[in-house]
Amino acid sequence: MNIELTQNIILYAFITIFSIGLFIISALSYRKTKNKKLVFVSTVFFLFFIKGIILSLGLFLTDLITFITIPILAVFDLIVLFLLFIATLKK
Repeated sequence: MNIELTQNIILYAFITIFSIGLFIISALSYRKTKNKKLVFVSTVFFLFFIKGIILSLGLFLTDLITFITIPILAVFDLIVLFLLFIATLKK
């Protein structure tokens, strides 16, 4: 296994674990406070979790890499930015 692949595995694993942790924390916070902004923030963290899973699977499943393209990942990022924008505007 080469160094670059190992670094990618560690990075994607960290992103995936960190984002699911933040999702759980924000979902529990929403449950406690019922603040609508936290719904959008929780969704953002969940989307980062899904993106981390997709990127991680792409490292191990070479057939999946043909479906994972820059535009698809850019759409994930666009949705994340939109949801964060909505969360900041929400009263």
